[in-house]
Formats: sequence, structure tokens, C-alpha cells
Amino acid sequence: MAEQYYPLFVRLEGVRVVVIGGGKVATQKVGNLLPAGAHVTVISPTVTEQLAKWITEQKVTYLDRVVAVGDVDGFELAFAATNLADINRRVASEAKACGCWVNVCDGLDASSFIVPSVVRRGHLTVAFSTDGSSPAVAKVLKEQLTALFGDEYEPYLEKLAAVRDRLKQGSLSGEQRANILRRIARSDVLSLIGEQRVREADALIERIIGEETADT
Repeated sequence: MAEQYYPLFVRLEGVRVVVIGGGKVATQKVGNLLPAGAHVTVISPTVTEQLAKWITEQKVTYLDRVVAVGDVDGFELAFAATNLADINRRVASEAKACGCWVNVCDGLDASSFIVPSVVRRGHLTVAFSTDGSSPAVAKVLKEQLTALFGDEYEPYLEKLAAVRDRLKQGSLSGEQRANILRRIARSDVLSLIGEQRVREADALIERIIGEETADT
């Protein structure tokens, strides 16, 4: 049976992460790490324009040199993102030896974790993977899911989160709150928001709440 990976969403706020490399792939990794609140260090003698901007803005710690033995010590996550396979594998070996989880670009067998393809819409995160077996399929799936989950999901989920918080402040039971949220999720609120009919969406939400709380 082929190896399967365990899907996991990880809190990276304040976590020390090192990215070895300064090219396009490294830039992509850093760009995904920064919004998660990770403390990122980049080690590379050269960097892209975008990485240089983040370094100037002090969003990233930068070591302007080739990676050296011991550089991954003290980090919790490492990304080996150079264009040299021997360096990437050496970094991976050292990371595993010191208990640091490592992802090697184009080095599935040397990685202790892989990064899934992701579609984000505010609080909605859709992550998926082919376990590294077919990047081409993953790319096609991302295109399809990007079209399926439109921009309307971001304000939609913000509204539902606000309703959920509002209901928690009242005297409704947990079951009543759950019924209201399920009805909203199954209603036309999402499509109304997608059609820019926000007032109608808000009115529908209020109607559902009113109907569910009429006898309370």
C-alpha cells in the first residue's frame, strides 16, 4: 500500500522557521509563512526582489551567506528550497537529526512533511494533496476549486461568525443555535452575497433567526 500523509493544520504564531534558499520557491514559502505569524529566517547568498523587500521591512531575518552546518539547530520547521539537491538533502539530514521537521522542495523522500495545495477565502481554507504522486493533477484541482469557491465565501463566513458570536450572547440553547446556523448555511444567503444582494442576505438571516426564536 502506498504511503499516506496525515492532514494537519498547524498554528505557527511565534514558531521559529528557517528557509534555506532565496529564489522563487523560497519566496513562495516565506509568503505563506508570514501571514501565519511564523518568525522566519532566510539563509542564502542571493534573494529575490520580494524577499529583499520583506528583509528591508524587517519581516524576515536574513543571513547573507551559504547555509552552514548547524544552521537548522533551534528551529522547529525548516524548508530546504535551494536549486542544489545535495545541499537540500544535507539540510534535511541535519534537521531530522536535531528534531526539526523539514520540507525539501522536489525531494519527497527526504521530507518529513509536505505542503498541500491551498485555496483560501478568508476563514475558509481548502487544502488538498496527491501525496506528491501527481503535481499536475493537484494543479488542475486547484484551478477547479478556485472557481468553485468564489470570493463571496469570505464575507459569507464573516457574517456567519458574527451571527454565531451574537447567538452565544443570548439565552438560546446550544441546539437552538446550531439549528439557526444550519438553516442559514443551507439557505440562499451565500448566493445572495455572491450576487451583491447583501441587504437581502441580511434580511434572510434575520428572518431565520426570528422564526427559530419565535417561541423562546
